Amino acid sequence: MPSYLHYEDYPYPDPISYINQAPLSKFKTHNAPRKDNWDLWFDGAYERKSVLVVGCGTTEAIFIAAQEPMLSITGIDPSASSIEISEKLAKSEGIKDIKFINTPLELFESEQFDAIICSGVLHHIKDVDIFVSKLRSLCKTGSMVSVMVYGNQVRKHLIDFCHFLKTIGVEPDKKGIDFVRHLIESLNKGHPIRAFYETANKTDSQIADTWLHTYFKQYSASELIDAVERHNFKFSRWINKAPFTPSLFDKLPKKFSEFSERFISLKDKDQYDINQILNFSDAKITGAFKAI
Repeated sequence: MPSYLHYEDYPYPDPISYINQAPLSKFKTHNAPRKDNWDLWFDGAYERKSVLVVGCGTTEAIFIAAQEPMLSITGIDPSASSIEISEKLAKSEGIKDIKFINTPLELFESEQFDAIICSGVLHHIKDVDIFVSKLRSLCKTGSMVSVMVYGNQVRKHLIDFCHFLKTIGVEPDKKGIDFVRHLIESLNKGHPIRAFYETANKTDSQIADTWLHTYFKQYSASELIDAVERHNFKFSRWINKAPFTPSLFDKLPKKFSEFSERFISLKDKDQYDINQILNFSDAKITGAFKAI
């Protein structure tokens, strides 16, 4: 059974949670190209580029198209409900040069793109190699790909909790969502599950996606790099701060310099993993990779 079926009843994210704050055209995302970071994404002039948004959900492709008019956006998602909502929202917001296709990535056929945005998808994919290989086939050589996944530090307690929910047969339906909400809110205030829940959106679609998804994996920074680089990609940079800044080793007193020197002598990927532990801000980690 496909792992995305619950998105038909609970399209993600719930766009009302954004619309209640501001028009969708006002939101920005750092995971995609725009004029002020153009050189980080593309070689050459500021000119029209094609961008594929994989697992676009209800809003992401709209955010990207709204913030940068020089992009021609294609959003794909296996959820028909999400695509229907996206199309209506794009029309109501007056977003141009954007199209949506209801399909999982593995069935999508197209000419290659100048950039690909893949946020919140890879960590729900069991066969990562097939998925990333398909991403590479849709990239021009030199294209940049942004990949966002769940990190394995802030969310580490979720694995056992979500496994327990599956063990007692909690489904991503209305009863299951109500049960999860009630159960977590009944936990003591110091419980790490409740602490994480308090930082997150509490809509039905968020609860279904976070706590009741049929599959998710949490990544260390090095695991993400390895998973993507296996398929003719080269790691370029971190888009969010969790794996690389600020490093506490940059601020050590001189008497601890030997430990700083040992840290600096480690491979980059090992440093990223350590920073991920120390920064403890990796609910999401996002890396940019170049197709080679």
